[in-house]
Amino acid sequence: MPYFPGSFDPFHIGHESIVRRAIPLFDKIIIMIGFNANKKSFFPIEKRINWINQVFKDVDKVEVRLHDGLTVDFCKEVGANYIFGVCELHPILNMNVQLRK
Repeated sequence: MPYFPGSFDPFHIGHESIVRRAIPLFDKIIIMIGFNANKKSFFPIEKRINWINQVFKDVDKVEVRLHDGLTVDFCKEVGANYIFGVCELHPILNMNVQLRK
């Protein structure tokens, strides 16, 4: 079973595209929203969960879960044997903005 971890703050079309392409490959996909009380988020967890559930309301194979611990612990808990996701691009984008100044 695959597991897609992230903050999804916000969940965007790139995230959706990755999940939709993985749907035919697996019986079930877990989208895990990582929660860290020490980080400030743009959108509340409840909104992110609802948005993702809305996007995949027509897909029984997709489940959204919340986790506030280590990724490895969550994988053990749910028996995940695949992890997939999107690379973090913020440092590259921020550097590009800084170079333009």
